[in-house]
Amino acid sequence: MLKKFMIYTSLLVASVLYASTANAGCNGLYLGVRGGVSKPTIDDNSAGSNRFDTGGKDLMLSGALGYRYNYFRAEVEYIWRDTNEKKTKPVYEPIFDRYVGGSKGELDYTSYMFNVYLDLLPYSWFTPYISAGIGMTTLEYTFTYDDGTDDYDEDNFTWSVGGGISAKMTNRFNIDVGYRYFDFGKLDGAQLHNHEVYGGLRYIL
Repeated sequence: MLKKFMIYTSLLVASVLYASTANAGCNGLYLGVRGGVSKPTIDDNSAGSNRFDTGGKDLMLSGALGYRYNYFRAEVEYIWRDTNEKKTKPVYEPIFDRYVGGSKGELDYTSYMFNVYLDLLPYSWFTPYISAGIGMTTLEYTFTYDDGTDDYDEDNFTWSVGGGISAKMTNRFNIDVGYRYFDFGKLDGAQLHNHEVYGGLRYIL
């Protein structure tokens, strides 16, 4: 009986120590990279001019340095996005014998964020998570039309919320898939929003 008790006790202690070591291996500094698609939208209520507009989806790439401890992660992130373009074709007017009404809007929007995450099941193979972030976005919008060009530049406070799911490949290596909503604030009276879907890799150093 005593021998069995000692065996079971030893196995239990070994299991606890192994789990503690494995869990500790999931914590610490990490590097992250993400890539996906970004879809900006603009609500332009400035005197009904509708001079701001956006096109389709854009490529998004980002890099992050963070720290994970149990259920929580915090990181700083740089987000680059490809230029968003919206073009309208000019219309030919026979009276003037020329094309008029063509325009092009170009939006460049780069963000610097501080993000926090809550991993709901941090030591399972798959864990859902929620995220929130604050930071700054550099907005540059160029509107080109028949009579000239208008340029708008702002560095705006930005906030984001989102969520996703992580797959643990090893204690140090994770794959993330998620969605984030961004509020970029206003650009000359027009409100800017953004929706992003991304995939990413994280490696604990």
